[in-house]
Amino acid sequence: MKRQDLSPSFVAGAMLLVMLALFVASALGLYLALRSGQLAPLWSDALVYAPGLDGFARYPWGIISYPWMHQRGETLVVNALILWLLAQQYERLRLSGWRYLLVFGLGSLAGALCYSLCIGWLSYLLSGATLYGIIGPSAGICALAFYIGCLHPRRRIRLGGRYRINFLLFISLCYALSVLVLSDNIGGGLAHLGGAVAGALGALWQRRHSTQTQDPSERERILDKLRNSGYKSLSNDEKDYLHKL
Repeated sequence: MKRQDLSPSFVAGAMLLVMLALFVASALGLYLALRSGQLAPLWSDALVYAPGLDGFARYPWGIISYPWMHQRGETLVVNALILWLLAQQYERLRLSGWRYLLVFGLGSLAGALCYSLCIGWLSYLLSGATLYGIIGPSAGICALAFYIGCLHPRRRIRLGGRYRINFLLFISLCYALSVLVLSDNIGGGLAHLGGAVAGALGALWQRRHSTQTQDPSERERILDKLRNSGYKSLSNDEKDYLHKL
């Protein structure tokens, strides 16, 4: 399959297979360790992103491997569903699978870095508190969602039949809800924040770049449609394109 042929759904499916394989392997390792009575650290512990210089020095690859790990099966199922639904949105917007993977990867890196940069402040605020490592694709998911929302701020999605809601508003509400749910999980909340900011900044950069390189023929087509049929005849994507002019 050629690079340009990779769809977001194909990439999302491959990502989910990797996550599922790692989850099964880590669960099997835990089962065997408990059965044998060994208390030694599991091999999967090395794939967690450990905060602080000591943790990073021991497992520097954790900053790349942590998004692919899950601790609970229900979390894996929920994240798999969200990743798949976001892949459908990327396809509808004609974004490539490579863009999908790139945004996810950069968002995951931003989530880990946001957590790391705040460690000193957290250690001072929560004196004596234990700062745990982080796992899971939530930071990358936030980046994927906010990238679409900020790239197409007027985009609307259908919820429950005829009801439609602005996509950016919807994901902002979901993000606010996740902040409340993760109120006792500071590391996860900071990772979500880093991913969301990375996705938003990436979209804003893309909008600025696309404004500078807009296709003149596409611009004329939309303007002709506006003159002949009015603003209401434009699709949401065409309206977004028009607002970039």
